[in-house]
Amino acid sequence: MGDAKLAGAIGLIFGLLGGAFVIYGAVFLGMIAGIIILIAKKGNMKTKLPFGTFISASATIYIFLGPQIVSWSENTLRLIKHIPI
Repeated sequence: MGDAKLAGAIGLIFGLLGGAFVIYGAVFLGMIAGIIILIAKKGNMKTKLPFGTFISASATIYIFLGPQIVSWSENTLRLIKHIPI
């Protein structure tokens, strides 16, 4: 329940777009940490990781690099839109 409250507070602080970036960033950081733990054989697929840590780390990254992250993602989406399928 604490992770949901933290995510709600992050959404209130950073708004909808910023909150989405923070949550997606937290998922990405958690995925990287999980892969490292599995490769290092320090845990298995049942190992529990506290998600609040990754939410906080992602929020800290967003505080310092938020404008760069948003502009990079907008430019990437513009490039993807022009790729013919």
